[in-house]
Amino acid sequence: MPAVLTLAQVEEKRIGLVLAAMEILETSGIDALTLRHLADRAGVSRSTPYLYFKDKMALIDAVRVHGLCTLIQTSKDAIADIDCNSEYVENMRRLGSVYIDFGLGHPALYQLIFVSGLPDEDMSDELSQAIDQHRTLLMAPMKAAYAAGVLSMPPERLDLVLWSAVHGLLTLRHAGYLGEDEDFCQVRADVENILALGFLNLDHRRKPDWGRVIRKGE
Repeated sequence: MPAVLTLAQVEEKRIGLVLAAMEILETSGIDALTLRHLADRAGVSRSTPYLYFKDKMALIDAVRVHGLCTLIQTSKDAIADIDCNSEYVENMRRLGSVYIDFGLGHPALYQLIFVSGLPDEDMSDELSQAIDQHRTLLMAPMKAAYAAGVLSMPPERLDLVLWSAVHGLLTLRHAGYLGEDEDFCQVRADVENILALGFLNLDHRRKPDWGRVIRKGE
């Protein structure tokens, strides 16, 4: 008689399957992300994935949720040592850097979460909550800074501007137009500087060192 798994063991096995699915996504693309392929990659029976995901869409939903939760936790860790009630710009800078690093390290997952999204009515409650949690985390320092008079643009508008700029940077990188690491690091630094000068009020602006060139390892 098969052993009965505890809830913790069930969750551990489910996460293991999600991680295997993420590997398939990054190496072979979304079309290869099937429950049968997942079973082969995870080294389990063909029927096992169906015990945890009713179909491919449920699996994709789980991958999105896990990716977002990982990004949220990494973001929280990145700002854990600063005062979020006063260090607004540093807070935004760190959260933006984590977001870019996530997009660089997991291009297919980034595309799946932030580009190939689902209509609100098709999202699971878990996915919708994860999206809201991440957005709240990103918006918090912008709202606080705007209330303090540090920002010149309302948070809702600034959020779209920053996302457009960062998404464009990642898209060019993924497409190979910014293929050299040193070139990309320089463009990334310049984008961050230009954005900072644009969204801060005059009293809070500090001109960056435009002549500085980013070197490897920085």
